[in-house]
Amino acid sequence: MKKTLALLVLACFASLSLPGARKDVREEDIDPGVIQLAPFVVYEGLIDVIDGFSEEPYHGGHAVVEGFRETFNKLLLGYHRKLLQDEYTFMVDRLKVGQAFVDDLNALAGTFGIKEFEVDLRKSFTRERAVTMRLVKDPFFIIEAMVVWDLDQLERYKDRPLYSRYAKDIRYNQELGRWERRITTRWEVSYVKSNGRSVHFNAKNQGLNLDTNRGYHLTEGGLGPDVVPGGFRDVKLTYPIFINSREPVDVQVQRLQKTYISNLKQIYDPYSWIARRNARFRLGTKFRNQFREQIKEARFKMTDASWFESVLAAFLTDVTTIKHEGVGEIYDLEMYQKVACKNNLLGVGFDLLNWNEGENRSVRYDPTVINKANVRFNNANGARFVLLDAYRRYGDKVVQALREKTLPQKEKGVNKVSGKALVRSVLAEVSGIPADRYIRMAEKAQLAELQKFEYKLY
Repeated sequence: MKKTLALLVLACFASLSLPGARKDVREEDIDPGVIQLAPFVVYEGLIDVIDGFSEEPYHGGHAVVEGFRETFNKLLLGYHRKLLQDEYTFMVDRLKVGQAFVDDLNALAGTFGIKEFEVDLRKSFTRERAVTMRLVKDPFFIIEAMVVWDLDQLERYKDRPLYSRYAKDIRYNQELGRWERRITTRWEVSYVKSNGRSVHFNAKNQGLNLDTNRGYHLTEGGLGPDVVPGGFRDVKLTYPIFINSREPVDVQVQRLQKTYISNLKQIYDPYSWIARRNARFRLGTKFRNQFREQIKEARFKMTDASWFESVLAAFLTDVTTIKHEGVGEIYDLEMYQKVACKNNLLGVGFDLLNWNEGENRSVRYDPTVINKANVRFNNANGARFVLLDAYRRYGDKVVQALREKTLPQKEKGVNKVSGKALVRSVLAEVSGIPADRYIRMAEKAQLAELQKFEYKLY
């Protein structure tokens, strides 16, 4: 495929400025909030087209093929630009919101006698910055050709083998009575680690049913913080399409274009190794373990310290999350974590795409499982939602009451108390009704809220 150099110019936020373009861009030259976007290689001209039956260059001249071919690379370039812009915006936003989140959480924790914890957010996006540097220099997601399959000719192969090396990416779905397409890819990265003594290798395997947008994401490991832009190897693939003689040309072309764009959002994702963007840098979980260690160091005298520390860490984090992300983020993240296949899911549903003999991809769990939420008060995570219920109803009165009852438990010489009993007394005080009654009502209400955010995968 013909390639040429082109300059990508991105509009920057008014408060940010880009340094001058350089040829020797290094990671240390990139400020976390401002990404140097240098000249990079993009696709130009027409995509190569292959006849799926003959495995030779396509010369059929079909109007659908020619119509889609004319826009194929333009759509790919458009998505490449959008990918960079979206990741740039994502990183800038997360850095900005993340620092404000940490500052507010520390300020709130300070009123409970909890020491500040420090986070160097500049180190948060070393992996993403390495990927971006590679992308602006030389995109490594390469669609080498479009493979054409005529559905009229495929009719005879519903029940018999089709001998073509490209046939592995199509199948006739007997249950649905239609032909389907897929893409399978393998992303690899290999580089000498910062210690200079060992080589780090990782890979992720992905597959997507192009017509249902369901697929799999299986990793052999994530990216180390010392990953370098040159470590990413090219990902080469072909893209199959179906044409037919029964539908108008414009209908087929428009459907192919719409589906292609939808597919690119799933299969062209160089940033997601362990988790996709919707699971990366979610503030409700990013700092909680470190924050809980700070609470542990505060040494609140509780007979059930582990339970109380977990509940307090979650509650104060939730209060801060509501301020910066909205309460919906709490419920969405909680239910997302209940999905067994969340880290292996690609697209709108999970499908291992074992279409051919010898393909036996599998996972070590039941991918159809979506665990139910637990909002029982005796469970620390359940108590978290009971307190969240109270905060949503009574606001800072809950924070104040909890603070007044918690602070004395830092003093020397005080006797240990039950954390559960302390939280119960807070609930009774702010609600004006017996704690047990309020807890039952809150558990029911919070379960209903969580159910609104349940994931439907199939």
